[in-house]
Amino acid sequence: MLIVCTLAAVNAHADLSYNVNTTDDLVDDNTDDGVCHAGNGSCSLRAAIMQANHLVGAGITTITVPAGVFQLTRPISGPDGEDNGDLNLTVPNSASQYIAIVGAGVQK
Repeated sequence: MLIVCTLAAVNAHADLSYNVNTTDDLVDDNTDDGVCHAGNGSCSLRAAIMQANHLVGAGITTITVPAGVFQLTRPISGPDGEDNGDLNLTVPNSASQYIAIVGAGVQK
Protein backbone atom coordinates (compact mmCIF):
# COMPACT_ATOMS: atom_id res chain seq x y z
CA MET A 1 0.00 0.00 0.00
CA LEU A 2 1.42 3.38 -1.02
CA ILE A 3 0.29 6.55 0.73
CA VAL A 4 1.16 9.85 -0.88
CA CYS A 5 1.01 12.97 1.18
CA THR A 6 1.37 16.48 -0.20
CA LEU A 7 2.39 19.23 2.16
CA ALA A 8 1.67 22.85 1.36
CA ALA A 9 3.04 25.79 3.26
CA VAL A 10 0.39 27.60 5.25
CA ASN A 11 1.64 30.93 3.97
CA ALA A 12 2.03 30.01 0.27
CA HIS A 13 0.84 32.98 -1.75
CA ALA A 14 0.29 34.49 -5.13
CA ASP A 15 0.01 38.26 -4.71
CA LEU A 16 -0.48 39.86 -1.30
CA SER A 17 -0.83 43.43 -0.10
CA TYR A 18 -0.12 44.82 3.33
CA ASN A 19 -1.38 48.31 4.16
CA VAL A 20 0.66 49.85 6.95
CA ASN A 21 -1.69 51.79 9.23
CA THR A 22 0.53 52.88 12.12
CA THR A 23 3.87 54.62 12.52
CA ASP A 24 4.55 52.62 15.70
CA ASP A 25 7.51 50.21 15.54
CA LEU A 26 5.71 46.96 16.40
CA VAL A 27 6.55 43.32 15.66
CA ASP A 28 4.16 40.91 13.97
CA ASP A 29 2.58 38.47 16.42
CA ASN A 30 2.66 35.43 14.08
CA THR A 31 4.90 35.37 11.01
CA ASP A 32 3.49 32.01 9.86
CA ASP A 33 -0.07 33.12 9.14
CA GLY A 34 0.42 35.55 6.20
CA VAL A 35 -1.44 38.31 8.06
CA CYS A 36 0.17 41.60 9.05
CA HIS A 37 -0.95 41.91 12.66
CA ALA A 38 0.91 43.51 15.54
CA GLY A 39 -0.17 42.98 19.12
CA ASN A 40 -2.47 46.01 19.13
CA GLY A 41 -4.29 44.93 15.94
CA SER A 42 -2.49 47.30 13.61
CA CYS A 43 -0.16 46.65 10.67
CA SER A 44 3.20 48.31 11.28
CA LEU A 45 6.00 48.66 8.74
CA ARG A 46 8.12 46.21 10.75
CA ALA A 47 5.26 43.67 10.95
CA ALA A 48 4.64 43.92 7.18
CA ILE A 49 8.33 43.35 6.43
CA MET A 50 8.42 40.41 8.85
CA GLN A 51 5.47 38.83 7.04
CA ALA A 52 7.05 39.40 3.62
CA ASN A 53 10.26 37.75 4.83
CA HIS A 54 8.40 34.57 5.79
CA LEU A 55 6.16 34.08 2.76
CA VAL A 56 6.71 31.00 0.62
CA GLY A 57 5.93 30.66 -3.07
CA ALA A 58 5.83 32.84 -6.14
CA GLY A 59 4.10 36.19 -6.09
CA ILE A 60 4.39 39.89 -5.48
CA THR A 61 4.07 41.23 -1.96
CA THR A 62 3.21 44.92 -1.91
CA ILE A 63 3.72 46.91 1.28
CA THR A 64 1.92 50.25 1.10
CA VAL A 65 3.30 52.85 3.50
CA PRO A 66 1.35 56.03 4.27
CA ALA A 67 2.90 59.44 4.86
CA GLY A 68 4.45 59.83 8.27
CA VAL A 69 7.60 59.50 10.29
CA PHE A 70 8.53 55.89 10.99
CA GLN A 71 11.00 56.02 13.85
CA LEU A 72 12.63 52.68 14.65
CA THR A 73 12.37 52.35 18.42
CA ARG A 74 13.17 48.67 19.04
CA PRO A 75 16.75 48.45 20.32
CA ILE A 76 19.07 45.71 19.11
CA SER A 77 18.95 42.82 21.54
CA GLY A 78 20.85 39.64 20.81
CA PRO A 79 21.42 38.83 17.12
CA ASP A 80 20.40 41.50 14.63
CA GLY A 81 17.03 40.03 13.74
CA GLU A 82 13.93 41.34 12.05
CA ASP A 83 12.18 41.90 15.38
CA ASN A 84 14.74 44.39 16.72
CA GLY A 85 17.07 47.14 15.57
CA ASP A 86 16.92 48.11 11.90
CA LEU A 87 14.50 46.68 9.33
CA ASN A 88 15.81 43.56 7.59
CA LEU A 89 14.48 42.46 4.22
CA THR A 90 15.72 38.95 3.55
CA VAL A 91 16.46 37.14 0.30
CA PRO A 92 13.19 35.82 -1.20
CA ASN A 93 12.39 32.15 -0.65
CA SER A 94 11.69 31.67 -4.37
CA ALA A 95 13.11 33.03 -7.63
CA SER A 96 9.61 34.27 -8.55
CA GLN A 97 9.00 36.12 -5.32
CA TYR A 98 9.10 39.93 -5.24
CA ILE A 99 8.61 42.56 -2.56
CA ALA A 100 7.51 46.08 -3.49
CA ILE A 101 7.40 48.90 -0.97
CA VAL A 102 5.18 51.75 -2.12
CA GLY A 103 5.35 54.99 -0.17
CA ALA A 104 3.34 58.19 -0.12
CA GLY A 105 6.32 60.24 -1.27
CA VAL A 106 8.37 62.97 0.29
CA GLN A 107 6.74 65.04 3.02
CA LYS A 108 7.14 68.81 2.85
